[in-house]
Amino acid sequence: MEVEVLAPAQWQPLLVRETGVDSSALANLLAAAHRRHAGLSVQAAASWLRGGSGSLRVTILKRLSDALFRLPRDNPHAVKPPLDSRFLDLLPPSQLVMQALGPLASRACRQMGRTILFGQSDIAGTSSAAAHYPEYETAFGREVDAIVTAEPAKSERFFWDRLAYQVWIGAHAAAEQLTPLGAGSAAPEDDHVPANVDGGVLHFLKVLEPRFPRRTHSSLTRVRQQQDNIRPSPLKQAGVRGIRVSRALADVQDRLFSEFTHPRIIQLDRLINSGFLVRLRPPPLGERRRLLLVGLASEPSTASGSAFAKAMWLDAAERLAVLLVQAGVRMADLVHITGMDEDIVTRVAVSLDQPGPYRSEVDALTFGAHERLAMLRAHGWLPGFLDINPKILPTPNREGATSSRQGIAGRLERTTLAAFRHFPLSIEAAASDRTRAFEQYGRVHVQVFLPMAELPAAEARTAWIDELARAIGLTVGKSANIAVVGMPRRADGAFHLLQGRRAPTVIEGVAKERGRTLDSVATDLSGALLHGALETLHG
Repeated sequence: MEVEVLAPAQWQPLLVRETGVDSSALANLLAAAHRRHAGLSVQAAASWLRGGSGSLRVTILKRLSDALFRLPRDNPHAVKPPLDSRFLDLLPPSQLVMQALGPLASRACRQMGRTILFGQSDIAGTSSAAAHYPEYETAFGREVDAIVTAEPAKSERFFWDRLAYQVWIGAHAAAEQLTPLGAGSAAPEDDHVPANVDGGVLHFLKVLEPRFPRRTHSSLTRVRQQQDNIRPSPLKQAGVRGIRVSRALADVQDRLFSEFTHPRIIQLDRLINSGFLVRLRPPPLGERRRLLLVGLASEPSTASGSAFAKAMWLDAAERLAVLLVQAGVRMADLVHITGMDEDIVTRVAVSLDQPGPYRSEVDALTFGAHERLAMLRAHGWLPGFLDINPKILPTPNREGATSSRQGIAGRLERTTLAAFRHFPLSIEAAASDRTRAFEQYGRVHVQVFLPMAELPAAEARTAWIDELARAIGLTVGKSANIAVVGMPRRADGAFHLLQGRRAPTVIEGVAKERGRTLDSVATDLSGALLHGALETLHG
């Protein structure tokens, strides 16, 4: 790409031509974009600042709204909820340039094969660049209009999806930076690095529509039939230490028998006003949390196979969250851990202590991509689960400790040691290591995602899975289980699912001769992950 740099004496007169905008704001916006080597034109920057009908701001806002709320298979004429016009104003100026205008300007310049940057040095650029700047400006405006207004092809949809979610996350973070995070929100990051959305995972979340067949509906009725059984019942500790006076509704069942000897009018008065005598019991026994679901990836989701697998883990986790909330199970936690390389780990953790919007209303087995993305946005799961540069945790290797295990078992051991030692308080409680963290839960289910090349031969897999469980610190049994997903490089390959307490299964990839589609593979993989978690929950 041809790059030319103009000196201040050459580009500052270009700003004077634009009327109706603040000159200092225009200069600051251009300087911020050009420092990132994005050749945003003066005309485009002025159009952004002016706003109004037909401006660059309005057209970009419409495209971002489409990317957030419209799926590829939707009717293009269907009405979708628009974003508020003040949405983009929530972004700090640096993020506005970095996450919205910068990528657009860079894309337009790449398609033009040319960029003109405004430098700060007094060394003048070529006179031809200054003379032909109006021509460059016109070509830049034409390219930006084509990017923003044209019906996007697959590659353009990918670009806009990623950009829209990054801008959406940045705007919400800016609006809520002074508001404490609610239950179910990801842990706040200390460094406030803007989110970098995993475009591959987001793509699969938008395009895949798992459709569970009738047999899956039948096999999952158990969780609905046993909702009363998995609801946590109040703990009753034996023993009475004395008698006390109470007006609490929860203590009505512990009233002394003598309370019933009073006339009914006196009983009513004591219930409402003066209080009644109840047995003084010791504090209730400590209750363990119900379920911990861990997704453990040995590498980032850079290939389509690993991105597909992570998208289906998120799909299964969201369906599980809906089932748990509807069954009254609140004390459950979800964790996703990724080993970035030999000594870097990322971790995202959320709690299901509150029902949250949507989850009480949708059918966990039939909701589609619209509901899945709406729930991800509403429940504080973003940017964490889609962020490819969240908080980075050094593994014990970096701190001088060594692992006795080699190969994949050693990597998983170091990864989980780092992740569990840095749990947020909502999940960590008193735990400072994996074993104590697992002991907080009545049920633990770990799902490990590995490249297919890491899987051993079939005859050695049972002992190998046991070794992985020991490396993670998990004791497989009635209350804990492990599953291993072997991922192909491409999403159209076959996924191998190995269960700690079940026979391994092979989830076939796309095979044209068999008529398989990605949706059917998604159904099998998401359903298998959901089944495994529910089986562990039921013991």
